[in-house]
Amino acid sequence: MTTYVSHHRLEGRRVYRLTGSESRDLLQRISTADLTSLSVDRPVATLLTDEKGRVVDLVGVILEASGSILVACIGDHDGRVRSWLERFIIMEDVSVADVSEQLTSIVVYAGGGDGDWTLPNVPQAPLVPIPLVRHTCGLALTAVSSADDAGTVLSGLGTSVDSQRFHHDRVAAGVPWMGTEIGEQRHPLEARLRRLISFTKGCYIGQEVIARLDAYRKVQMALTRFTGSIASGERLPIALTSSDGASAGLVTSAGGTDTSVCGLGFVRVNMLKGDLTLRSPNGTAVIPLDTDASEHIYS
Repeated sequence: MTTYVSHHRLEGRRVYRLTGSESRDLLQRISTADLTSLSVDRPVATLLTDEKGRVVDLVGVILEASGSILVACIGDHDGRVRSWLERFIIMEDVSVADVSEQLTSIVVYAGGGDGDWTLPNVPQAPLVPIPLVRHTCGLALTAVSSADDAGTVLSGLGTSVDSQRFHHDRVAAGVPWMGTEIGEQRHPLEARLRRLISFTKGCYIGQEVIARLDAYRKVQMALTRFTGSIASGERLPIALTSSDGASAGLVTSAGGTDTSVCGLGFVRVNMLKGDLTLRSPNGTAVIPLDTDASEHIYS
């Protein structure tokens, strides 16, 4: 049962509007999810990945009644997603406009129960469910007009929280984020983003690399929460070593509203099992909580 619903404005993130008869086809062939189900009532979350299978951004795709498509980003501060999209427009009937001055990305999340969560229904702000790692924190993305700040839309999206509270909540729930657990340094399967990837729709940018990692079970790292303590002043990411001094992983985000969680990061798949205690450079003990994480990378 849900005990709270909150929203957090993603300041500075971009929202793009795609117009033209081939907008959906473009997104279908360059992103990881299958967009054939996209409709006004059914937005879709997907990953934009590069030729090496690394994440460019995680986006919510919203079909407007007019037929245009909104792409709401969670990590795009500098317009790189627009440049990335336009790389693949050659002769297609697609135009990309930056509408970030008119719209703002909002992340909505629910949690506090045993995994049975329900996000609010706000017709003016179609919620794009993002199936991430743990069901104890339901996460969705949407775009709302800046003019609605004092109106019914944001009030229908629960309590407004600042960046610090949001990141502590998502670390406690094991939710990876752009710039820390998701990005050019990680493949999406390492961050356990499998449910944002279609393995049946055919080709997309980065598909060959991701399919090979999956088929040959070559994923090297798995996302996990950590318990223990992180010394004040340690700079992220924090390298972790095993008891024999071997490189074991790293902490990429610290904090967490759950007192049993001190951070989020990655551990080598071949080590992530049983009782495992790792050490930070200053000798602090850090223990992976999700020791079954590696079992869920491929399923």
